[in-house]
Amino acid sequence: MTEQNASGLTPRQQRILNENPNLEITMETNADDADRKSDVRLSEQIPLNLKGVGGWLLLLIILLVLGVLLSLGRNFTDIESAEATNLQLAGTAAWETYKSQVWLLSGVGSSVAILAAGLLIFVHRPGSVRFAILALWLNGPIAAAIGMRLAEVPGDYSGLMFAASVQPVIWTAYLLRSRRVAITFGAG
Repeated sequence: MTEQNASGLTPRQQRILNENPNLEITMETNADDADRKSDVRLSEQIPLNLKGVGGWLLLLIILLVLGVLLSLGRNFTDIESAEATNLQLAGTAAWETYKSQVWLLSGVGSSVAILAAGLLIFVHRPGSVRFAILALWLNGPIAAAIGMRLAEVPGDYSGLMFAASVQPVIWTAYLLRSRRVAITFGAG
């Protein structure tokens, strides 16, 4: 049997409590024990500043929205630039089909990213985190691969695919390992 002080804590528990001010004491009674001893446990309190949208999670939401704006702006300027430098493109059926496909891909990706940002802000459930991860990968390497196929660009896409995967890898790791995300969304 371990030695306990007047508060019911062992010297080791008291030392841990003194070293970690964010810990709270909970007393549990073991109903199976004949003399109904109290079991003293130390459990870490959830810091209030880790619940909700803030920190890196807020940055991710901002980047999802900014990514939409940048993508739409980049598509517009790329199409305008291509038409200005290649006058024979304008009006051809192939070019019009390509533009429609690019805008469709961009519209779907943008809608998914905005929905993911909205879910992260307003719907604090594990499904919101899963959808955000899907949005990151859809707007990263999947969109890059589809875009290169639409443009019929010959060559090796491995460098592009690596570059398009960096951000989703980092943010997926954050969403799956973050304490804030686990507390806010009940994920993990």
